[in-house]
Amino acid sequence: MSFAQTDEIQVYDAEIVEPGVVNLMWHQNFTPSGIKEPAFPGAIISDRSYNGVPEFAFGITPWFEQGLYLPVYSVSKGRGSTLDSVKLRELFVRPHAGDHTFFYGVNFEFSYNASYWETRHFTSEIRPIIGLHLHPFDIIVNPILDTDWTGLRNYDFVPAMRLAYNYSPKWTFAAEHYAGYGPLHQFETVNDQYHALWAVVDHTSKFLEIEAGIGFGLTPATDKVTLKLMLSRDLAREIIRKNKLAERAEFDPVLQGLAPLRSLLALLGIGRDPFSMTPEERVLDAYFDRLTAYAVDKSRVIVIEFQSRDPELAARVAAQVLERHDGDRERLAPRPEDLPGDDRGRRRRAPERQDEHPERGDSPPRRHPAPRPPLSSEWNSTTNSWNSLT
Repeated sequence: MSFAQTDEIQVYDAEIVEPGVVNLMWHQNFTPSGIKEPAFPGAIISDRSYNGVPEFAFGITPWFEQGLYLPVYSVSKGRGSTLDSVKLRELFVRPHAGDHTFFYGVNFEFSYNASYWETRHFTSEIRPIIGLHLHPFDIIVNPILDTDWTGLRNYDFVPAMRLAYNYSPKWTFAAEHYAGYGPLHQFETVNDQYHALWAVVDHTSKFLEIEAGIGFGLTPATDKVTLKLMLSRDLAREIIRKNKLAERAEFDPVLQGLAPLRSLLALLGIGRDPFSMTPEERVLDAYFDRLTAYAVDKSRVIVIEFQSRDPELAARVAAQVLERHDGDRERLAPRPEDLPGDDRGRRRRAPERQDEHPERGDSPPRRHPAPRPPLSSEWNSTTNSWNSLT
């Protein structure tokens, strides 16, 4: 037995983006020496194949993040370039997991797959997250269960583990182990199980976060050598630079002068001392303090709000957050004729009718007094499209 291709080789650490922030991560994997036979009849052959996917993460609350993988793609022997899958994920975590010694969470993924990517079109993942921050070491376990919705006894146990050493704020070195034991009702024999050991390095720069690694198969059912590269970009910094927020005193307490009370609190160690922070850290703190995102009850509407003394700036930043979220989704959406299976026809966008949203003008209750118009993104299940609301 051999295991099918995967697009995401990563151990989740329960850290999510701030509410209202859009993050883009690009997963890329290459298998220079892999299994030369398909995992199932008609499957993509992993040997010398390249696959990847852009992953969009959008922070909803301090404990909830939504994600979209679109599109999963491959370049492989015999098939060339293919579109393989689309995935949605819902990630629930302990808020501010990086600040706690013990952290936890759970991730749910829902996939629609081409027939050469998985044996069934609809599959899902349940990924519990358990970990410890033992500075400078991290220990993280993801006891993952994969399902193709054919019964509880057929859930596959595919755990992942990570032991990391945080050498500095910018560099982390880690060992990761990925396994596939087979269905819960009867594990595969050791030779038929998937086991890969990885050496991984993470680097955080001013504009990009990088994770790179090399994995070695430990059993005959595992690819011998696999490479991975993950590039992550924080769109918050891009919006800060584009609007020159660092040049505005309202976003940097050092520029506008500290209030006596805040200076006293910082001196007593109760509050953060702005003088101990870099200018970028001060502006990022102010940016996130002024940015709010929340879902309207009993709807699929997400409201983005931003506070500023300048009403035009507040509206512009909120619009840019929404534009990044919706614009990236549109740019990477595959054409209907490229989607796998008979889902092609159903994915075509229908023109929006004006009378389908009779209550569009009704705004949700305002949660802050600043004069900023809420901007929202609404999923319309009738037209299968994202609509920007003002």
